Amino acid sequence: MKFFVPGLADPQEAERFHAILRVIAAGRAGPLSARRIYSISFTRGRALQTATVGEIDTSSGLSCVMISEAARGGLYSIFTEGPIGRNGHLVGPVLNVEAFDEAD
Repeated sequence: MKFFVPGLADPQEAERFHAILRVIAAGRAGPLSARRIYSISFTRGRALQTATVGEIDTSSGLSCVMISEAARGGLYSIFTEGPIGRNGHLVGPVLNVEAFDEAD
């Protein structure tokens, strides 16, 4: 899958917005990996949850805008539609991770 930010058609604007969300995610999870995550699956309680960029995050019920990965692995931040400052929830460990294509 080619990298995108839902609702932003301009690639430069998408990059700027992505950079802002990465700063917020790094503030919560520490250094981030360079990988851009497209989709993850994880459990919360006994329920299987999924978050895919551009689709509904089943754990929050809101549209997923970005998923970040901590540099040390195993910890992910899911950002959904809504106010940026109060956004982003941490999940881990995950069952499956799919990254955006790196060539794009």
